[in-house]
Amino acid sequence: MDPSEPRTSPGMVQMMADLSLERDRLKDLVFDDVSFAYTQPDGTKRTVLDHFSARFPDRLLTLISGPSGSGKTTLFRLAAGLIKPDSGTITGFPEEGAGILFQDDRLFPHLNVLQNLLLCAPERTEEELREMLSELEIADVADQYPDTLSGGQSRRAAILRAAAVDRPLYLLDEPFNGLDPETRDRTAAWLMNRLRGRTVLLITHVEAEGMEGEKLMLRTL
Repeated sequence: MDPSEPRTSPGMVQMMADLSLERDRLKDLVFDDVSFAYTQPDGTKRTVLDHFSARFPDRLLTLISGPSGSGKTTLFRLAAGLIKPDSGTITGFPEEGAGILFQDDRLFPHLNVLQNLLLCAPERTEEELREMLSELEIADVADQYPDTLSGGQSRRAAILRAAAVDRPLYLLDEPFNGLDPETRDRTAAWLMNRLRGRTVLLITHVEAEGMEGEKLMLRTL
């Protein structure tokens, strides 16, 4: 070894690795001691999350499941900033925002499918979006309006609209609602390939074939 070259000790290597890990962890989406309760019509409170803590790792997929009423959609809405926790903190939401898919499709009825995509993902070209529609096997609906689509076509258009935007974080609430098993598995494979290397929180009651990631099971309080 050239004596003029700087020496790197094992301790320094470990310290550099620890610092790199810590930088990555700073990008995690973190729920720290979060509580949230809904106010019911009679004025009483129904607690959905009670001192809940979780770390959703940067650049990984986390599958979130649990019975109805366990707080899956509440967690989704909290992560998206649509509601605020009663107590606790949520950190790590990226400045660039997130790609968001709700349980319902929420396509703009006055725009056709391609226009819906272009509005929400202006960084994409029409050619790119048409290619993605083809990959999801709905190329023929590009110029159709939402009220003319089947449930499966509409859902895949909504999935594409969320996935087409370039964001570091994606929040997907029951993305495969209304898809038959074969279409669900093909759509899931496309989605996982498209979002590889991004942070993804995916709420689901049924796992598609080939989906692998961290798993979080919520329980009913």
